[in-house]
Amino acid sequence: MKILSGIAAALLWSLPAWSATIVGSSVVNGRNIEILSDNTWRFELPAPKGCNALNTVITFCGDPDKWHPRPTPTNEILVQYMYDAKRYGQFVFENLGSEDGLTFEYMRSAVIQNAARAYGGDISKVKVLGSFDSTLAGHPAMTIVYSLRVKSLPVVFSNTVLVDKKLSMQAMTFEIATEYSDKHKEIHLEFLQSTKLTLPE
Repeated sequence: MKILSGIAAALLWSLPAWSATIVGSSVVNGRNIEILSDNTWRFELPAPKGCNALNTVITFCGDPDKWHPRPTPTNEILVQYMYDAKRYGQFVFENLGSEDGLTFEYMRSAVIQNAARAYGGDISKVKVLGSFDSTLAGHPAMTIVYSLRVKSLPVVFSNTVLVDKKLSMQAMTFEIATEYSDKHKEIHLEFLQSTKLTLPE
């Protein structure tokens, strides 16, 4: 399990700024507030029933009988879910976006290079299985599918990357497998469809 928890941790962006996460709650003038990790607060934004607000932007509405929260192996991962013993989902969030120079092509390259760096630096060890336009919560995105060996385990990753003006994020699933299976495609789509976004103006 520790190997699996650490698989994606080393593949993450090395950019330093993270979104404020909800760290507590209180009441001000009779209204509920959320206390954020950047020492600010906001009036509570009600999440749709059955959903969890992960930060000020991302709400996850995945079936709790399928997507089980797990401890995150590093601070870079906003949240991690276990679908089953072979399949996981994660979110990574950055307060850097297109206004800072990020593009989909840059992010595609960064995802592959970080995967290589995490496992010895040899980019030839990362096999890109596909890269295609997609959507995330109705917004344009790009999905990169690649495989590599993590120690002795074959692992396939599917990273859907969104780049907005002020932020970027990955909705990532991975499976212990040698191919991008139909089941992995199905759970990745479910992971994306369970994600709601409130992007800044």
